[in-house]
Amino acid sequence: MLMIIFLVTATVMNPTVPLELPETSATVNGLPDEVLQVSIDKDNGLFWDEEALTLE
Repeated sequence: MLMIIFLVTATVMNPTVPLELPETSATVNGLPDEVLQVSIDKDNGLFWDEEALTLE
């Protein structure tokens, strides 16, 4: 019970901590123009997008 009272009063007395984050020059890269999908089904069939492939 004492621990709960301590935690509640500690957050009320100091609700925020001043924080200054550094500026960034990073940019977000866009998605590629075309997305390719390679998959394997439960019967070990290999597929490139919707086209079935063989290991040869």
